[in-house]
Amino acid sequence: MCLTRTVHVRLGEGGEPMDLSDSRLVITYSNERCHVSVYDSNGTMCTVKGIAGNGDSVLESGERFKVIMDFHADRQSRGGPCPW
Repeated sequence: MCLTRTVHVRLGEGGEPMDLSDSRLVITYSNERCHVSVYDSNGTMCTVKGIAGNGDSVLESGERFKVIMDFHADRQSRGGPCPW
């Protein structure tokens, strides 16, 4: 069972820059069977990587970031799998 999810993020046309640093970004993952808040403190790990941009943590026009969420630790803390 795959316990990671990856999303790619970019601004829509005319969008305002967005700070994707750890202290500013809040992520939740939901599907029809599960809702998880993604925080290091509850064991759900998240990696944010710039894949097209100037190397800082601010998402600006023309840039793309990849967000990888790892739910392995969340599965263990629940005592079983979240049915993805």
